[in-house]
Amino acid sequence: MAEGSTTPAEENAARVSPLSPTRPDGWPDWLGRRPIPVTERDRLRQTIDADRLSRETTRAQADQQLESPWRCSLRK
Repeated sequence: MAEGSTTPAEENAARVSPLSPTRPDGWPDWLGRRPIPVTERDRLRQTIDADRLSRETTRAQADQQLESPWRCSLRK
């Protein structure tokens, strides 16, 4: 084949649209999500971490309140 020529299969593949849409960065957009900027990702992580810490603190406080008074007296 001459250099620069394409096969019929390559020409057909070029005409057919991709099965899944692509994101601006070239990766397939299978889930329909948009790329997240680094600053937004950091903000989301901070929010999730703060929520997780809040739940853990609340759970620890509830566990302390539910402790039996006899368990506390045995520890002393």
